[in-house]
Amino acid sequence: MKNNLESRIKEQRVAEATKKNFMGVSGKIGTILKFLGEPIISQTEHISYLDTEGRLEEEEEKIQTMYMEDVKRPEGNEWTPFNDEEKYFGIQRIGLHFDALNRGIHLEIMYKEEESELTLCYKGYKAYQEIQGELFCYIPNSEWEEHVNNLYKIAKKVQDKFKQKEFKEKENESEKLKKSWLQEIASRWGFV
Repeated sequence: MKNNLESRIKEQRVAEATKKNFMGVSGKIGTILKFLGEPIISQTEHISYLDTEGRLEEEEEKIQTMYMEDVKRPEGNEWTPFNDEEKYFGIQRIGLHFDALNRGIHLEIMYKEEESELTLCYKGYKAYQEIQGELFCYIPNSEWEEHVNNLYKIAKKVQDKFKQKEFKEKENESEKLKKSWLQEIASRWGFV
């Protein structure tokens, strides 16, 4: 009985969210996030050691031998002293985040790529959650839904500008390819 009631409510909420175009990455919430949000970046430090300790010792011996023979050490900013570990940073995007507080609205949208989780919080409370395309939470409320509709209009304008810019770039690239093709033909065969 309990599960039956919950599944009926879930079906109603899915139908309502679909009707209002909230669901999916291309829905209103996803569009707001994509065109008004900012990426969430993960930065990790990785340490990579040389293949074997024996190889490391050989390299150290070679360098010590070089210095013992009074080989002049290179000067300048690009010289880095020998180090047995190579450090580098791994940077990757792990999601998207949109916060409407700077617009006077206590609304936050977040998308976590690894889990494919889209979450909307209004006034600090979860109002909408979708994981891998399945609706897990939807609390209808005309207040936050009106904010989403208004933000969607703004995001749609940004999307249209982005599409126009993208179209012009593709058009320019196509024109460049056409010109280079014509130049190649002319260089091989002359003008006809």
